[in-house]
Formats: sequence, structure tokens, C-alpha cells
Amino acid sequence: MDAEAHALLGVNRSVLGRRWMARPCDDAQLRAMTQGGMSELLARILAGRGVRAEESDSYLEPRLRDLMPDPSCLADMETAVGCLLDAVACGRKIAVFADYDADGATSCALLQRYLGALGVEIRVYIPDRMLEGYGPSENAFAQLHGEGVETVLLVDCGANAHAPLEFAREKGLEVLVFDHHKCPEGDLPPARALVNPKRLDDDSGLDYLASAGVVFLFLVACNRALRARGGKEPDLKGLLDLVALATICDMTPLVSLNRAFVRGGVRILQSGGNPGLRALAREAGVEGSIGAQAFGFMLGPRINAAGRIGRSDLASRLLFTDDTEEACALAMELSQLNRERQLIEAQVMEQAVRQVEARQGQHDSVVTAWDKRWHPGVVGIVANRLKERYWRASVVMGEGKEEGMLRGSCRSVTGFDMGEAVLAAVNGGILLSGGGHAMAAGFALEESRVEDFHAFLCEWCESAGANESEPYYLDGVLGLRAADVAAHDLLEKAGPYGKGNATPSFAFAGVRVVESRFIGKTQDHISCILSGEDGGSLRAMAFRAANTPMGDALWGDRRLHVAGRLDASEWRGARRLRLLVEDVAECAESNPF
Repeated sequence: MDAEAHALLGVNRSVLGRRWMARPCDDAQLRAMTQGGMSELLARILAGRGVRAEESDSYLEPRLRDLMPDPSCLADMETAVGCLLDAVACGRKIAVFADYDADGATSCALLQRYLGALGVEIRVYIPDRMLEGYGPSENAFAQLHGEGVETVLLVDCGANAHAPLEFAREKGLEVLVFDHHKCPEGDLPPARALVNPKRLDDDSGLDYLASAGVVFLFLVACNRALRARGGKEPDLKGLLDLVALATICDMTPLVSLNRAFVRGGVRILQSGGNPGLRALAREAGVEGSIGAQAFGFMLGPRINAAGRIGRSDLASRLLFTDDTEEACALAMELSQLNRERQLIEAQVMEQAVRQVEARQGQHDSVVTAWDKRWHPGVVGIVANRLKERYWRASVVMGEGKEEGMLRGSCRSVTGFDMGEAVLAAVNGGILLSGGGHAMAAGFALEESRVEDFHAFLCEWCESAGANESEPYYLDGVLGLRAADVAAHDLLEKAGPYGKGNATPSFAFAGVRVVESRFIGKTQDHISCILSGEDGGSLRAMAFRAANTPMGDALWGDRRLHVAGRLDASEWRGARRLRLLVEDVAECAESNPF
């Protein structure tokens, strides 16, 4: 059967250049679930994500107690536990050095709250993104050593910090590393303990965890050790909302234990939870409807704004405070920083698109844009936007720490391990430093090596056989009358959705687009109404679609195939449904509805 016959609704090339495909589904498992009384819509979602009928109950209701592993399965875990509890018992001065993003801030707050419950006050060090960059440095360790710190816990960083950790060892500092970034193939950094499921010698199978997940397991192990020593165990369940935030914001796969973290964390926040997160939810206007999506789209960007363009310690302070007044003030400041970040991002994105179109268009396997004046705090977001626009692995570089240097961020596509490629570029002398995950990485390089790095990544991407035009998998074709709040709520039972558990997307065939208009502060979103021949209608939103091929297609009264995911929101006490448009394809007028 040819490719055209395989394409859903015959869409072999959408306006985004993608071929629409029905998500593969195990028909035997689908039948088994429907015969057991499950609705066909929900059963199709589960079967399309590899869930077997006998696993469906536990998948729909993931419980932490059922999925919690023995923390000791992680390499160096017992060493790390012994070091920290000995430091506490001996009254040694302890510091936490954390990355400035949501994963780092939550990991830091977890340790602060846990050790605070043990009566231990710790020194928190979060580097300034502009002045210090990512990860530990010799200067940071020297400062901590000068303050009398004896034990340092590195969270969400450190996996590749050989030189700084060697310096710390020479100073007599005991360093414990809790990370989830890719580790080098050679010798590990000289830490007293390095707890990282991505260590090559770690066979825990937990490499999908965020750093906050690793830290949470560390605290579980500490409680077990405290129990054996006859000590008081701090409560951990109330910390799950912090773990959920990191798990979602760091785009880790929402599978197995991560699903339990997120489900449990959402419930904790809905019933009270972290005072700082509650204040942030009120500031974002989502206090009454906090779900996994709110964590990722409303709370996460505000938390990350601190490290991107503000004071790096704001987020960790928010997540640690129990003072309502302070929490409200910090939440307001983070929201203002997020608005500033959005403006900077929009300006950089506009310039980056012009540069890409002028320099290379959509022909290279990797899209690259750079300007030494661009704020390094938004290059990662812009790289992701470029990836979505061109459907290519994307690299964006901005201002470096020193003259002649750039700092950049990469976002990848399926089949191309960006973290591995960046480490190879470091080892090859193209980059000064770098590291990351399969889908995202950060780095620093000399301005003169930009073209070398671009060529290097193009070669890696092509060698990996990454599909430049990935298929767009859809969970089926729906009529507009079938798309209602009840269907949305049914789909939510299989959440949380994200990486590793794709949000259900559906196609709507031959609908008419009416009442299109630009909305948003910068008028870059398109709102419209879809009308079907079955008499149904549905509001639709295409974010950042203005002046794009998809936005052009949605403008005006015309007939199209439209695809996206259902989203429900509250407005004046009533729940309303809309379609978040992800792709559009031309539809011949003669094509039957």
C-alpha cells in the first residue's frame, strides 16, 4: 500500500509539511478493554499508548505505593544517604547548589523543607544565569568554602563538572551530586557520591526521572535510614506537588513512577499544598482549576522566569516560604518577570525567523540562528518555537559570559539525541562546554565556531536518520458534535499527558472556518469557530499562528481538515470546550464530510 493510502484523510502533506497518520493501536487490547466495559474512546487512547487490558486499571489510577522502587537501586544512593545524615548529626554546615530552572528550584526546596524539618538550616546557592552560567564553578565552591561550608549538595547539575568538582575535592569539600543529565562515557566527576540514573553503570531503569524525582527518592532513603537510627521521619507526601512541577516542566516522560508523582502532586496542590505554588496559582488565575496542564503552561513559565531574566533565587524562595504575605509578593514579582520574558522572547523570535529565512530557509537538517545581543534566558524557548515552525532540530545562541563567546540552547526531533551530539561536540573541541538530554541541550562556544557547530549537528542529524518531516499521529477522526466537555473529561482519565504519554489529538474533516480574528497582546494568536455539516460547531485557537502557513490557512471562510487537542476551561462559572489547533490541511470542496 502506498504512502498516500496510509495517510489519514488522505493528508500526505499538511500546511506544516507533515503526513497525518492514525496512531498505531493494538486491536486485540482495544477489544479486550471495550468488552470489559470501557468506552471505545478511552480504550483507543490507552491501546494507542501501549497499555494492555490487564494494566488499564493501574494505568488510570497510578499509586505511588505500588510504583515506588527501592531507592538503593540507584548507584551511590546509600553513600549519599550516609554522608548527609552524618553531616546532620555532626552539625556540619551544609549548602545546596541548584540550577536556576524549575527542576533545580524544586529540588532545592525539597531539600530545604526536609532538612528544615530536621532542624537544619542550609545555605542555598543558585548561580546567576548571566554572570555565572549553568552549573558549579570554582569561584562558587571557593565562596562556599570561605563561608565554612563542609558539605555541598549539587542538584540538577554536576554530571559533567569535572574541573569544579576536582577543585572542591582539593578544598576538602564533601560534594553529593543529584542529577539526571547525560554522564560522560569516561571517568565520572570526582564527587563523594553521584546519584544519577543516567550513569552508564546505573541499572535502576529510572533514567526518565527529573532531578526532583531523584532527590525525592533520596529523601525516601534518608527516612528509611532515620527510622533505622531511631530518628524522626519528616513527612514526604506533602512535597509531591514540588516533584510534580519539576516532572512536568522538565519534559520528562510521563510514565510509571512519574505518572504517580504528577497525579499525587496535583491532588496535593488542589487540597492546599505548597504555599508558594498556591500564591502563584492565584496570581496566574488558575487556583480553581489546577491540573497537570496548569503546572506546565501557567506555573512553570513563571517559576522559570526567575532564572531566565530575573534574580535566580526568587523561585526557590517562593517554594520554600510558608509566609503568605511573602509568597504573594514573590508570586507577583515572578508573574511580572514572566510578562517581561514574553516580550523579549517575541522580539528574539521575530529576528530569529528573519535570520533563518535569509540564511538557510528550511533546507538544512538543523535550523540555526544567533546574535550576541540576544538574551540567553530566552534562547531555549525560541529554539523550541523554531523547531515547531520548521519541524527541524533547532539551535539558538545569544549573549555569552565573555566577549567573543555565545551561549546557546538546542531542541531536537525524534530520532536525534541532541544531548549525545552536544557532548560529542565538547569532546571534539567545537564547544567549550555543554550537556543535556535527548531532546534538549545547552552549551557555550566561541563565536568563530558557530558554522562549525552547525555543520557538525547537521552531519549528526543526517547520520542518525532523524525524520525531518515526522508523521503527525492522530487518535482518530471526530465529528464536531462528538467533541464536548464530556468527551474531554473522559480523555482526562488517561492523563497526565506529556512526553511519553502523548496528549490525544483528533482530526475534524471538512469543517468550515468562520469568524477568524487575531487576539493576544501582540495579536499573534488566531481565534476562530469551526462549523461542520453535522450541525456542530467548536471554538478553536491557534497559538502563535499569525503570519505562518497555518495561520494563513485558518483566515477566512473556507473548508479545511483541522487537527488538534481538546481543551476545557472555566469562564464565569461555566466550563467551555475549545480545540487547540496543531495542524491544518487543504480539503477539496468535493471531499465528502
